[in-house]
Amino acid sequence: MDTYYTLGKLVVAVALVAQLFFLAIYTWALKQHHNRCFTLLVSGAVVGFAYAALAGLPFFISLGVPAHLLIAKVTLALLVVGGVLGMWGMLLFVRSYLSLAQQVSGGSNAHA
Repeated sequence: MDTYYTLGKLVVAVALVAQLFFLAIYTWALKQHHNRCFTLLVSGAVVGFAYAALAGLPFFISLGVPAHLLIAKVTLALLVVGGVLGMWGMLLFVRSYLSLAQQVSGGSNAHA
């Protein structure tokens, strides 16, 4: 059981560091380009950070069953919201990139 908690803490730490890394990248890109896709990606990273922190809470403090159930419900909602924001932001990012690539290539349909 001790190995389970140690592994859980490690996974939570990696998830939090990854979300902070994504948040830093997306925030930098938002400041540089002021594109709506980066606003969505920043929002998704913030929600992802909250999800990782809340999901990892039981590995650091003892909680009763009602608290575990509440955390499960809240983290599920955060997972859905963060996933939707991230996918929507990436969709807009790819569409912006494709539009820019088409402008640069002079509107031709040739693929590199």
